[in-house]
Parts: sequence; C-alpha cells; structure tokens
Amino acid sequence: MGYPMALNIRRKIPSTSKLYIFDVSKAALERFKEEASSHGEIIIASSSKEVTDNADTVISMLPEGAHVKSAYLTPETGCIATTSKSKKLFLDCSTIDAKTSIEVGTEIEKSGVGEFSDTPVSVESSYNLTN
Repeated sequence: MGYPMALNIRRKIPSTSKLYIFDVSKAALERFKEEASSHGEIIIASSSKEVTDNADTVISMLPEGAHVKSAYLTPETGCIATTSKSKKLFLDCSTIDAKTSIEVGTEIEKSGVGEFSDTPVSVESSYNLTN
C-alpha cells in the first residue's frame, strides 16, 4: 500500500501494537521504519508469509493482479504458506481484475488460513465519510 496509507495505519493503531511491513523496495521499508517508528514498533518482514505468521489482519495494496497472486499464493513465501494456526483476515485493497481477486480469495479460503475480502481502493469510488 502507499506510504501515506501505511503511515495512517501506524498512527491509528495502538502504539503497543506491532506493525509488520513488507515491500520489494528495501529502501522504502527502511525509510518508513525510520520515519514512523515514533508511533509504535515497526518490524520489517522478509516476505508476505512472515507478515501473515505474525499478524491477525493482513492488508495489501499492489499495482497488478500478478503481484497480488504472488504475495498471496507463492508456496514458500506467500500468505498461503503461513505456519500460524490462528485464522487471519486478509484485506486486499488492490484495484485489480475480478478474476484474479476471486482466484486468490478462493485459494486462501480453501487453504483454511483465513478469510479474504476484496476491498479495492480507487479515486472514482472514494468518498469522504465526514461530509
């Protein structure tokens, strides 16, 4: 997800909560940790699997369906590879094709690791709830 959205999450969750983050850009991860850790602990994960192993809720926002499939379904490093026994809530905020989202959701739910929800974010569908 974008830097501002991740920062907003870190600011809004309790400072006692750990925030696990993962991205392909190591520089972005380090910058985020340096700039946002005053709001609470931030742990840089090595994979989507590591995030899932340590979180109750996983939020993803990726640019393409192929990236979503990789993050969730890669057998060794994806969310589906988690060794955690607790059920997870997966919120994918990527604005991608419906076919990929349905495929990922179906595989996550078949695996028994938790529940998947397609929660796309787009400029066209955003609404300010304070209006």
